[in-house]
Order: sequence, then C-alpha cells, then structure tokens
Amino acid sequence: MSGFAENQSTGQWAGRSSLGEILTWEESQAMLPLVSRIVRDVIHWTRALDEAESSLGGLPANTHHVDWEVRSKVYHLKDRLAECGRELRGAFLELEALRLTLLDQEVGVVGFPTLVNNRRAFFIWQMGELTIAHWCYTCDPTRRLIPKAWIREAKDNDLEMRAA
Repeated sequence: MSGFAENQSTGQWAGRSSLGEILTWEESQAMLPLVSRIVRDVIHWTRALDEAESSLGGLPANTHHVDWEVRSKVYHLKDRLAECGRELRGAFLELEALRLTLLDQEVGVVGFPTLVNNRRAFFIWQMGELTIAHWCYTCDPTRRLIPKAWIREAKDNDLEMRAA
C-alpha cells in the first residue's frame, strides 16, 4: 500500500506508533498558525543573536582598561546574547513539545512527522507558505509535492468520520 500516514493506519489516524509521533496532513495543517508564530520567533531571535555576536566581536574582550562607554556596551551586548539564547531555547522547546523538527533555522523550514510507504517522512512547511504542500523522507531531503489525492482522501476520510 502506498501513500502517507492516513493511508497506512487501521482506524487510528495519528498518534504514537512504533516509529514515534505520526501526524496527518490535516493535523499538521491545523498547527500552522501556532508553528508560524514559533518559527517567526526563531528567525527573529537567531538574527538578533547573530547581530549581537557580530557587534560584540568588534569590541575588546578585556574591559578592565577601557572607558565606561565601551564597557557598558559590552555588558549590554552580553545581556542581549543571554536574552537571545533564552528566547531561542524557549522556541526550540515549543517545537520539541509539538514533536516537530526544525530543518532550517535561518529560513524557517519545519518537518511534521508522518509515514509514507511505511517509512519515516516529514510534511514540509516553510515560513511564508500558506499551506503544507511538500513532503520528504527523513533520510532524503528531496522535497516532493504532496499528491492532490492525499489531501482529497484526507478530506474525504474526515467527512466520513464526522458523519459517523
């Protein structure tokens, strides 16, 4: 049998399997508003961290023999680094709690775990996209378009479950 997670299961659409957390396309799609906010934070705090590190790199490491203005700037940048680190850790923990994988931190690519042909795979979403339109196997980063039949079947199955 081929196809993604919904075509693989017998009555149970998502949840824990012997391979770990499995999400359907609908579940993944429903998570996008929250995930997009988290990923927006990751991108923001990653850039802020890079800027603070770059600014700090241009200042003397030993602040004992510099004037207060430079020393104050170093202290401020170190505080900023700590803040960026805390915020990034928080965002990473949120993604981890959702069982998602951040595939590219700089542009915001997220993998939603699923199964395709009984193999671990991801539905792929990138910041700025309105919907999840791609997938890939976890061991092969080649992005593939999600066949329309998968989404149509998922919607049909959802309607059947609601009618029952």
